[in-house]
Amino acid sequence: MEIPEDWTLFDLQSIAPVIDCKHRTPSYVETGVPIISPGDIKWDGLDFERARRVSRTDANSLMDHCKIEKGDLIIGRNQKVGIAALVDEQTDFVIGQDTVLVKSSEASPEFLQSLFASDIIAKQIYRLLGGSTFGRVNLKDFRKLKIPLPPLTQRTHIAEILGTWDRAIAATETLVAQGEAQKKALMQQLLTGKRRLPGFNGAWREVRLGDVADLTSGNAFKSSDILEEGRFRLIRMNDLKAGVLKNDEPRFVADYAAEGLTRFILHPGDFVFGMTGSLSNYAWISPNLSNVLYLNQRVGKLNAKKNNSNRFLQHLYLSTPLQDNIVRMAAGAAQLNISLRDLRSFKISVPSFAEQQAIATIIDMAADETHLFKAKLQTLKTEKSALMQQLLTGKRRVKLTEVAA
Repeated sequence: MEIPEDWTLFDLQSIAPVIDCKHRTPSYVETGVPIISPGDIKWDGLDFERARRVSRTDANSLMDHCKIEKGDLIIGRNQKVGIAALVDEQTDFVIGQDTVLVKSSEASPEFLQSLFASDIIAKQIYRLLGGSTFGRVNLKDFRKLKIPLPPLTQRTHIAEILGTWDRAIAATETLVAQGEAQKKALMQQLLTGKRRLPGFNGAWREVRLGDVADLTSGNAFKSSDILEEGRFRLIRMNDLKAGVLKNDEPRFVADYAAEGLTRFILHPGDFVFGMTGSLSNYAWISPNLSNVLYLNQRVGKLNAKKNNSNRFLQHLYLSTPLQDNIVRMAAGAAQLNISLRDLRSFKISVPSFAEQQAIATIIDMAADETHLFKAKLQTLKTEKSALMQQLLTGKRRVKLTEVAA
C-alpha cells in the first residue's frame, strides 16, 4: 500500500482497540434490549427495528467486559464484513456474535468509518475472504487490518470535508423519502376519487380491470433457447426493479427461438410486472434501449384499452389497494403466484378518460421530482466515493481553504 511520506501505516488494534463479543447465543425475548448482529449494521446506523431482543439479565452478562459509548464503531465480522456503523448517541443495546466494538483512539470515529467505507480496507477484507463478498474474518486478522493515517491536522480536515458530503447526502435522502411519501399520499387520494381535480365532478364507473386493460404475459422459452449474449434480450422476473430494468446478468433469446413471436416484443412505454415471487416488482420500458426485448413467462404486461389512459391504469396497478388485493388473491406455498384471470377480475373504479389523463399527469410530475432528487443523490454518493478514495490514500492533499469552502 503506497502512502505519502508523512503518513504512517498502523495495525487497526494499535490505534483503535477492537473488543470482541461474548461467544454464546442468548435466549431471545419478545421485548427487551436490542442485540445487534452483522445483518443489523448499516453504514448510516444500526437497525434496531430488525434486531432481536434479550432480557436485561442477559444484556448485562453479554456486556460486562465493555461499555458502548458515543463515537464507537460497531462492525460485523460475518456476512457483509466490514460495514461500520457509528454510535452517534447513547443507546441501550448489546453486540451479538460475529460483531465487534471498535473504540477509536488515534483517529476520529468519522475518519475511521470513512476508511472502512473506502477501497483501502475493503480490498484487505476481500483478500482475507478469499475473493468472496460473504464469509467470516477471524478476530486476529481483523485486528491486523492496515490503517494509513496522515498527521492529526490532516485527519481532522479530511473528516470535516467528508462530513460535509455526508450531510448533503443525508439531506438529499430526506428529500427523496419525503417525495416518495407525498407521491404515495397523492396516489391514494387521486386514484380512489377521494380528492378530485378542479373541473371534474362526474361519477366514477365500477368495472373489472380486464374491462379497461389488456393483460398478457410472456412466452415460455426453453432453457436451451436462453443465451448469455445476443441481440434479443429476454425480460425476466429478476430484471424488474422499482420501475426500471436492471442490467446485471442480462439474458438473451436465440434468434431461431424468437422467430415468429413478435407478439411478445416489448415497446417503449410498456408497463411490465411480476406474477411470481415478488409480486410488487415492476418496470417501465425505456425508449433508449439498444436491444429488441422479448417478454418471458410469468412476467405480465398491461396496456389500456380504447378510451382509457395507459399511465392512469399503470399507476392504479401500483396503488396500495390493488397491490393488497393481489397479495390476498395470490396462491402458492413456496412463492406467491397470481394469474391473469384473477388480475382481470379485480373490481376497480375509473373516471372519464380526460380525468384519467389529468390524474396521471399530476402523479407523473410528482414522480419526476422524486427522480431528480434520486439522480442528485446518486451523483453525490459517486462524487464522495471518488473524493474519499483520493483523500484517504493521500493522492489528494487537504488544504485549509477546502474545509472553509
